[in-house]
Amino acid sequence: MLASAGAHRCLVFTRTVDAAGLFTRGRYLQPRHGKSVRQLAARGSTGSDGTDTDTFAVSKKLANELLDPKRLGTRGEGWFVGQLVLGLLIIFPPNQFEALSQAAGVAGVIGGLGLAGAGVFGIGADNLSPFPTPLDDSRLITTGIYGFVRHPMYAGLLYSAWGLAAASANPARLLLALGLTLLLNKKADLEETRMSERHSDYPEYAKAVGRFAPKDLLASLSNITKS
Repeated sequence: MLASAGAHRCLVFTRTVDAAGLFTRGRYLQPRHGKSVRQLAARGSTGSDGTDTDTFAVSKKLANELLDPKRLGTRGEGWFVGQLVLGLLIIFPPNQFEALSQAAGVAGVIGGLGLAGAGVFGIGADNLSPFPTPLDDSRLITTGIYGFVRHPMYAGLLYSAWGLAAASANPARLLLALGLTLLLNKKADLEETRMSERHSDYPEYAKAVGRFAPKDLLASLSNITKS
């Protein structure tokens, strides 16, 4: 681009577009509002609101934010790392994932069946009922496995269902396991409401013991996600 000194007009020999949005080839242009081409071009480095949109400046700001040692571990970095790792694994699943999924699934099935069996044994035949309404002569059991989980039989069914779905990698089983989780959660809500009506000390028991998993384990996981 050639411009005569002290002139307000410039000759453009190559096809280009300036900051004013003018296309030309070998034509004389009068810059808008009497501004020089250099002034118009300078407007391209800022947005309409005057903010700096320079790519390098933005990248430098982001890098400083990510590498700030004073804020490390206080901004929920674990969530971002988990998001990144899971996203990459979805796009590029490891070859060993199927074997790991099967192993975890089998462990879930075995553990779930054991937990459900412990629940049946711990509650006793005189308290056992498949319905959410407790028996008229039911007793509140808070010892044994019921000292760790309020609903070990439901929890055992859920662990087994999710384990089988993971081991078989069957999408239908995954959806059915999700449906069973929602159903048993609602059933447990109703059962606990009626248990509270029958046993005055049930609400305190419910505060101290987890529903489908030990409360200490849930607290540990919660602390990890907050870090």
